[in-house]
Amino acid sequence: MVTPLTRQIKRIEKKEHKGQIGEWRRAFCKEYPDLVKRVRHNTYHSFLETITRQQKQMSCRKGCAYCCHHYVTVSVAHAISIVDYLYKKRKWLTRFLANYETWLDSGYAIADHIDRERLSAQSASRTIDRILQDTRPLSERYFEMNITCPFLVDGRCFIYELRPLSCSGHFSTSPCDWCSPGSREDPDLHNMIPNDHDLMEIARITDHRLVMYELSLPIMIYRLLTEGSADVMEEVVRHDAR
Repeated sequence: MVTPLTRQIKRIEKKEHKGQIGEWRRAFCKEYPDLVKRVRHNTYHSFLETITRQQKQMSCRKGCAYCCHHYVTVSVAHAISIVDYLYKKRKWLTRFLANYETWLDSGYAIADHIDRERLSAQSASRTIDRILQDTRPLSERYFEMNITCPFLVDGRCFIYELRPLSCSGHFSTSPCDWCSPGSREDPDLHNMIPNDHDLMEIARITDHRLVMYELSLPIMIYRLLTEGSADVMEEVVRHDAR
């Protein structure tokens, strides 16, 4: 069924493939997904080496989706590659839009609030640690609300190969149910960030501002689909100039 929203997204998609933006997007979306896979591979094996030395085992497994209820951010650069994937997989694009409508009622207000707090803190030149500390109560509240990610279907992520690096670098070595919102146990969680070489590779293929500027995953993807990358990039430039 064709709706005003789907027509709008189709118009944006056509613009995304034209001119300098289109040329840049084609080159970027060809290289970036492969780079993400390499970074994820390196991060995963680094994590395995770490927990092996600690005599621990990873408990994350297919179908365990407790972490898919957290507030998750994505950079403009990474989000552009996800949108490109959705353009090619219309089934999942349609599913995201349907799930997003449900997410609007449960998750948008608090996610948008956290986004604004983070961007304001960045403009004030606060450190990453301080930003995370200041927004942690809101992020914890988001998780406690048991808000499902719009990319989750039957407990599985349908952009798994291109999920944000914050998702793919998030692991647990405690029983899976300890990660549930209502658990009385504190899960043993590990966040593995890419090494310096991988971060430099990401910076090499795009403007560093597109890597640093982040919004919540659902909001960023929806904005790119309905507004286009040019408009979002202009916002990035304005934010960087503050």
